[in-house]
Amino acid sequence: MQSPFTLKAAGGSVGRLIGLVVFLMSLIAANPVGALTGRTVTGDWFDHEIRWVDGYTSYRAKWKVFDVDGEVVVCGAGQNVGHQYSENKRILRDLGFFIGGKLVMRDLRFFSKVGKREPLLGAVAHCKSTGRSASEFSSKSVRLGKAVSRRY
Repeated sequence: MQSPFTLKAAGGSVGRLIGLVVFLMSLIAANPVGALTGRTVTGDWFDHEIRWVDGYTSYRAKWKVFDVDGEVVVCGAGQNVGHQYSENKRILRDLGFFIGGKLVMRDLRFFSKVGKREPLLGAVAHCKSTGRSASEFSSKSVRLGKAVSRRY
């Protein structure tokens, strides 16, 4: 059986392309933030809920902040309850994380989507790096809040 790295095609480019893909995949696998994608939501994660005036529609989320190799990383999972308004997506875009009163991340649409009939506890969360050093924010309060002033 021939190895995929020795395939020959127009100019031998297939073998180089496969080698490049394997190299890039190894970089992604070594990325600690990428490794965080897949964190399971547990009972010690924070709750957040956006409730609409209809009394039925809301967006519920669970989130947590981690120190990954000295960098602040946010993980979260959320679900639409009731009608799935596009406004929920717009609000997630305008929310952000504040650490010590300083905005460190805006746009929470990266949160994983959980079905409305499934529990948030035990769900798989998506994570995103803030690009900030964890030492910059040690022992400071963390809050989720409105990062953009907009009327809905």
